[in-house]
Amino acid sequence: MSNRLKPLVFAVCTIACASTALAEVALPAVFGDNMVLQRELPVPVWGTAPPGEKVTVSFAGQTVATAADGRGKWMVTLTPLKTSTTEKTMTIAGSSTVTFSGVVVGEVWLCSGQSNMAGKFVKSKGRSIEPKAFEQDLTRFRFTTRLGWKALTPQSQQFLSCVAYYFGIELYRELKVPVGLILRYNSGTPIQAWMPGDACEVIRKKLNIPQDWKDDAANRRPGVQFDDKIAPILPVAFRGVIWYQGERNAKAQTGWEYRHLLPFHIKTWRELWARRAGLKPRNFPFYYVQVPTQESPVDAEWPWLRDAMRRALDTTENTGMAVYYDHGPSLHPTNKQPAGKRLSLWALARDYGRKDLVHCGPLLDKVRMETGKAILTFTHVGGGLRSASGGKRLKFFELAGKDGKYVPADARIEGDTVVVQSEALPRPVYVRYLFRKPKPDPQVSLINAEGLPASSFMTDDFKPPRDGTCGSEKQGNLRLEVVTFPQDVQAGFKDLNKQALLYQPIEKPEGKTPLIILLHGAGGTQKKDISSFKGNRDVKWLVKPENSRYPAKILVPQSVGLWDPDSLNKMLDHILVTNSDIDKDRLYCIGYSMGGKGTWEWAMSSPKRFAAIIPVAFIPDLSKLKDMVDLPIWAMVGTRDRRRAQAIPKMEKALKELGSTAVRTTIFEGANHASTAAKAWAVEGLLDWLFAQSLKKRGVQPVSKK
Repeated sequence: MSNRLKPLVFAVCTIACASTALAEVALPAVFGDNMVLQRELPVPVWGTAPPGEKVTVSFAGQTVATAADGRGKWMVTLTPLKTSTTEKTMTIAGSSTVTFSGVVVGEVWLCSGQSNMAGKFVKSKGRSIEPKAFEQDLTRFRFTTRLGWKALTPQSQQFLSCVAYYFGIELYRELKVPVGLILRYNSGTPIQAWMPGDACEVIRKKLNIPQDWKDDAANRRPGVQFDDKIAPILPVAFRGVIWYQGERNAKAQTGWEYRHLLPFHIKTWRELWARRAGLKPRNFPFYYVQVPTQESPVDAEWPWLRDAMRRALDTTENTGMAVYYDHGPSLHPTNKQPAGKRLSLWALARDYGRKDLVHCGPLLDKVRMETGKAILTFTHVGGGLRSASGGKRLKFFELAGKDGKYVPADARIEGDTVVVQSEALPRPVYVRYLFRKPKPDPQVSLINAEGLPASSFMTDDFKPPRDGTCGSEKQGNLRLEVVTFPQDVQAGFKDLNKQALLYQPIEKPEGKTPLIILLHGAGGTQKKDISSFKGNRDVKWLVKPENSRYPAKILVPQSVGLWDPDSLNKMLDHILVTNSDIDKDRLYCIGYSMGGKGTWEWAMSSPKRFAAIIPVAFIPDLSKLKDMVDLPIWAMVGTRDRRRAQAIPKMEKALKELGSTAVRTTIFEGANHASTAAKAWAVEGLLDWLFAQSLKKRGVQPVSKK
């Protein structure tokens, strides 16, 4: 075939493939056999077909026709349907015919968020629906993942969100109509990932949030979850949304901004649903769980996130919040039943006529300062305010003056008010409740007579202290941070991840702090997320509490290919500029296997940069040994590690012949390549030797590769 014909053939094939894709009537996966359609609301049905083709949808006595537009897209809208427990068939006819059988009509809810909504019934983890629940007829309790609609059975529960189940089963029992749950969630994702990308940019600029949102992992980028999981189901008909999300924003220092992000998110979804359906805007119910987490890490913006969620109730119509603090403080509470049930209370009271239900714990209404006291009133007091421990006295209240410095305060219930005061603060200005405890626990103090806990709150508008790091948490005696390198630094990277883990001593040592760079082996090239290196064997060894006698920072980068010294130098230059407390006289590099090779080659290219190196189980390049004569090196290898077992002693001999007195080798009898690392990190005195080395001791001035 001539080269001139190839583009033409390619174009013809492309058009033919596209035509084939539209040659038949097709619908998105949210439609399918055994689905539940929303009752009493218009129901859009949409899909694709050949451009211009007539498409007819028939269901429950209705027949609606339209024609596919020039792009092959079509949509019809069924008029509001009556409740139906009788299974019926929906037919969509064009040049081909699609039928969906077993269709019922009832109440449909979209269930979305991050890991706590994603948590499913996993028997091996001790999570399963009580067998007694299956004694009732559950054939009309259904849910859909992206794999299609399923009825709830002992076998299918493994695909079902725990929170969604505990919400939906309350509706199913109370309303006695079919219930359908549309499940769309993803672990570890921030709220901006669930908004359209263009909308994210609008709110980001308004709130002056950094362009990368301090959280630039692939699954967390603006719009990525929306495009993947929400856009394909727009504008499916449902009654409302339940939402359990926010943890990632608290970690990534947008917890305070959540007071604006959540209302904007709700507004954006409501407008999109109406616009895509061609219907009048409907402020559909949006009920969410107030995140109860107090740890992982303890210094994340949990209090500000909780208060942001509370404030969103006042700024956004038709919203509700399930207070869940009493089931924390874990990042992932084990018992999800209260979260789902408390969400259902909002729906039953607000959407299904159960006006008799007290559906929420006390929410702060008004604050009045009077003669050194803060007098608080609340909504949702139900049968009256109560103390969880009995009596009238309350705990976990604090007061502050204009300076925002809070002090513990005495609080007691007086009728339907709470009076807060402190002898240490005669002129209080601000009050807060359940802010942050010295030791996280789920204990609450203020409840209503129905036992529902009051929301935590703060009346000041102070932003949380921030140091520019993202998602810090504690591991051993170190604080872990995820560092995202600026784009101009990333531009010089070859195969290097734009993020790295940086561990710092919780208790800052006197003077400058040494830095260890840990280079992973070949297995680390396959990891998808930098945070997964927290579980790395070599990292765990370094952060063990018994190794904290030498306080140091630890940098853990990732490479998807072989380690590149130039990229590593660019990375290290940035770390040194942004961490002025690092001691450039004591920079150390450690690595195993591919990491050992990377350690050796980096030191070979920059021998005066490191105070010492520990390369393990590698084959050294001997081309520039003269430059490494005075560099302290402790190499290790196993006798059954084939070529490496020969190459490392050869390297030691060559260096000593050049006059080195700083090189040493440990050979592990009987160890193969895989077992060498564990033996290396168990060598007695290894860290003592490492931290005894310095550039000053070698008579070398610290240098930069810039």
